[in-house]
Amino acid sequence: MINRQVVLATMSIMLASIACVSNSPLGTEISEVECSKTVVIDNLTDAEIVSITDDEVVLSFSDSFLCINPGDVIVSGGIHCGTYGFLRTVTEQRVLGNTMILSTRNASLTDAIRNCEVETILHFSPGRDAVTVTEVMEGVSGKYMNIDLSEVTLFSGDVGGSYLTVEITSGTIVFDPEIDLGFEIRNSQINEFHAIASGDAFLDCDFLASLTGSVELSRDTTLYSYSQVFVQWVGWVPVVEVATLSFVAGFDLNSTTGSNITTGFDLNTFVTAGAEYENNTWSSVWETGVALNAHPTEWCGCSNIELQGYVMPVVSVAFYGIVGPYIEIVPYLTFEGQAEGKFEYFWQTIGGIEAVLGFDVSILGYSIADYYTTLAAWETVIDEGSGSSN
Repeated sequence: MINRQVVLATMSIMLASIACVSNSPLGTEISEVECSKTVVIDNLTDAEIVSITDDEVVLSFSDSFLCINPGDVIVSGGIHCGTYGFLRTVTEQRVLGNTMILSTRNASLTDAIRNCEVETILHFSPGRDAVTVTEVMEGVSGKYMNIDLSEVTLFSGDVGGSYLTVEITSGTIVFDPEIDLGFEIRNSQINEFHAIASGDAFLDCDFLASLTGSVELSRDTTLYSYSQVFVQWVGWVPVVEVATLSFVAGFDLNSTTGSNITTGFDLNTFVTAGAEYENNTWSSVWETGVALNAHPTEWCGCSNIELQGYVMPVVSVAFYGIVGPYIEIVPYLTFEGQAEGKFEYFWQTIGGIEAVLGFDVSILGYSIADYYTTLAAWETVIDEGSGSSN
């Protein structure tokens, strides 16, 4: 598969000094909570957040100051200055009048919590106030998990003296995932963490590529993206997760001469993809059963060409704005055409699906390593043909 860059959301959690067993309104199971010195800013009735930067939080107090010292962890679950809360360790404290200036650095869960076990299922609920559409490409219609792809241009322009147009002439993608998310901390160490997305996926897509000369190019673009904020409570402490679902389309094209091609496919599957960390080891989770159908292909048979097109859902989770996991589920179609001799040609289309995982888990703790991998592709030839050009 080609290299892809996707703007991803991130994630973080903070918990206060409590010991309880509770269930959040979203069905999260939280047990055996025991935390380090943690100050929940939202619980301070006489304090107001004035500003937040990457390394500083400024508070204004209307009455007496709360004792916040270097080494303490501070947390907020509210939306302040464009952030969805924060998870910080205080490195320096200064007081000017009724203002407290806290120099901070990003904290990890194990800075704030010694023992805890959390298990939750996140599911997007379109229509709620907490759902925000963050990006829509021109020409893309539909909404949330059902996107109309018809007449969407992926690229049009000059490539090294050759003019290239690649577009999705017609198509639809539907994906409605659940995210199984959980972690366990024991003695300020991460024992277990998992993030697994699952759901029914459907893609119906036809691609057109028209080029006037030899071209080698890869491109992708975000078609549609939306986020939902989930607020849960551990005792009296808010836990905020921002889940994002994006749809990204792209292509990888390599052709020796000018050519014109239209091809497509449809794919239906239930897919589960993600990873789990346990006993200091990462393991992948990858299950899919795919039904594929080829669409009619038209090609001039006049070049050696390979065109791969895809439209992929990307699921990511953000805890308080710190880098977290993303999961790309990538259904794709590959067209391979070979011109053999002066007039003979052969072609085939290959349909498949793979998954790409990126787990930057610095928010969890200092002893757990990040995890990046591409899960094995499932693919098969779905159509082929040959002929003679005149």
